[in-house]
Amino acid sequence: MELAINQARVEGDTLSATALRLVAYCERHGLTDRLIDVCQRERPHAAWPVM
Repeated sequence: MELAINQARVEGDTLSATALRLVAYCERHGLTDRLIDVCQRERPHAAWPVM
């Protein structure tokens, strides 16, 4: 993973749970901006809100 996060730290029972845990982990560790950058690169055609 590009953010070097141990998958076991964010793994959930469902895809939604895993996504929520990933976002929470990134918020706690100051990685939110990097997570958004990675997501935008991986999904360039998605509608990304301007913050």
